[in-house]
Amino acid sequence: MSLLIKNARFLIQDARTIAEQADLLVSGNRIAAVGRDLDAPPEATVIDATGRVVMPGFVNAHTHLYQTLLRGRRDDLPLQEWLAEVIFPFTNEIQAGAKNGETEIGYCWSMLGALEMVRGGITACINMDKTLPSVFEAWQDLGFRGVGALNAANQWIPPELMIGDAERKAEILRYVDRWHGAGADALIDVCLAPSTAYACTPDFFRWLVETAACRRLWFHIHVSETPWDVTFCREHYGLTPLAYLDTLGLLDHHVTAAHCVFLTGEEIALAARKGVVPVYNPKSNAKLGNGVAPIVEMLAAGMTVALGTDGPASNDSMDLFEEMRAAAMLQKVHH
Repeated sequence: MSLLIKNARFLIQDARTIAEQADLLVSGNRIAAVGRDLDAPPEATVIDATGRVVMPGFVNAHTHLYQTLLRGRRDDLPLQEWLAEVIFPFTNEIQAGAKNGETEIGYCWSMLGALEMVRGGITACINMDKTLPSVFEAWQDLGFRGVGALNAANQWIPPELMIGDAERKAEILRYVDRWHGAGADALIDVCLAPSTAYACTPDFFRWLVETAACRRLWFHIHVSETPWDVTFCREHYGLTPLAYLDTLGLLDHHVTAAHCVFLTGEEIALAARKGVVPVYNPKSNAKLGNGVAPIVEMLAAGMTVALGTDGPASNDSMDLFEEMRAAAMLQKVHH
């Protein structure tokens, strides 16, 4: 299958390479040529891009697609109360249904979320979700590129959402075996996602680190989203969250860390040394009243900063153009 995009006003190849009045030829799943007046096979689909921009797809580096079904539910709560009143009751219903084999709802929210992202130019995401096979099946049917961040937690969450450590570990390994590198052209991957520094016991963290080493996996985790996160880790472990995760060996692997609103200067230096990629979620941080992440300081330390929308319930949209606008404006007003 071939696709010829003709006469693009601007064709953005990377941040510094922008062609004008250019054509782009796709053959199969690869870009075959970029130039002017390109020829295409007779069966090729031709799109006239006169006056338009052609650019790479965005990556939504942190989201929770199940929240497509919770959009607009409460905008007057801080994080802990919001989790208790909005998120946990819904996830309890999902978990109860899954035990009875009711997984179609996962397909629906995953397909709905992926379609919304594609329409907005997002072609890949890291999705920290309720783990159901149907979530991945939707991506497979759509041909969407996704990383399923396998939620791992064995403390702090409500009792009705808890399962035994052995069952949780077996579930994680089943999803790794089935879905890591799956889909047409291996568009689907998984990573390990301990929800936060306070959501797993040290022993469970150590198992996750060993599993990451054995299976060549990486980590996605919420870090220092609220002052409470920092207070909990200091009181229980005598360390800030990122410093605590480092003692467990987690930072020796690739880590994308959502939020990072309350990183200290020492943690920023540590994250820079270890190659941690913070994921900035400005609209979610604003809606939940959490604060403004120290992005200027992170960039000054040489860190790569990614951008995410977070879940639709804590943002109300998955629009990375709007996220970029909010990201820049929040940093300006904060500084």
